[in-house]
Amino acid sequence: MRVFVTGGTGYVGEPVLQTLREQGHEVRALVRDPSRLRVAGVEPFQGDALDPATLIAVAQDCQACVNLVGVLREDPERGITFDKLHYQATRNLLTACQQAEVRRFVHMSANGAERGLPYAYFVSKAKAEVAVRASSLETVILRPSVIYGGPSDRPSFVGMLESLFSWAPAVPYFSGPGFELAPVSAREVALAIGACLVHPDVAGKTFHLCGGEVYSYKELLRLVRDLGGHKAILFPLPFALARLPAVWLGNQRWFPATADMLGMLKAGNVRPAGAPDFHGVLDVPDDSFKEWLLQGRDGQERPEAEPVEPLARAAPTRELYIPRIEDFPPGELPGAGEKTS
Repeated sequence: MRVFVTGGTGYVGEPVLQTLREQGHEVRALVRDPSRLRVAGVEPFQGDALDPATLIAVAQDCQACVNLVGVLREDPERGITFDKLHYQATRNLLTACQQAEVRRFVHMSANGAERGLPYAYFVSKAKAEVAVRASSLETVILRPSVIYGGPSDRPSFVGMLESLFSWAPAVPYFSGPGFELAPVSAREVALAIGACLVHPDVAGKTFHLCGGEVYSYKELLRLVRDLGGHKAILFPLPFALARLPAVWLGNQRWFPATADMLGMLKAGNVRPAGAPDFHGVLDVPDDSFKEWLLQGRDGQERPEAEPVEPLARAAPTRELYIPRIEDFPPGELPGAGEKTS
């Protein structure tokens, strides 16, 4: 199958490109800077998902598209906004795919986009999901939890924690309900995408890509600290107090988190009750976050300083919600209720 991938030079994109090549697919990558493409055998197409004129050529003669374009933080001064990268870029890709007669569209959303929470990141992801469902393509939507195991030189959640532990003598954790995470490996995500390209019964479906181990934020911090050989003290901090500096300084590039990021962390990132486990449906092995940390970034096994066990092998319950066109004010989704042409 000939597949074109957007976001292929990112933390998730590189493992996806590698996996698709190993599975025998012909792969094209839409890239702004071809020098960042490091996977052999991938055909680069220089362009931008925000420039529709550059998309038709890469989509031509492809049977599928994998959309991995995404950012975790806005930078309006550089033209980087959630609405542009998550929603507008997705609409451009859908239009190009339909014009090029691409058959299947695998779309990377985010776990939590389905919950209707008032964070710009989630709102933009939910809007993109509505546009995807409104298209005439065979679509599959994937909502990953916190992803680990991608290239170590690309920004990541675990990388940010390791960097913090490398210099901070003390690191706060947040007490109270919420803050539960189900980390999923980049390998699991890549294998799930590969399965969605060829599985005959997944068109029109949505999968929550959540790992089988659920950790509290405190326990996840302990794992990263202990298995990384760090000595920082963990101390509890009321969430409201932790949020204040993020409100004041979150718009600064050097500050590690925005207020919305902390709010999304508090909301938790686990598989909702009633959602199928993608491992079984897509025949993807269930990786262990703890075992990955034990192996270390250099592949050398690390001794465990203190036992830390996941909270559960099944997700805590929360209701499943599907974003709908009527959830957004008039004008928020221009043409989303129509089939794009």
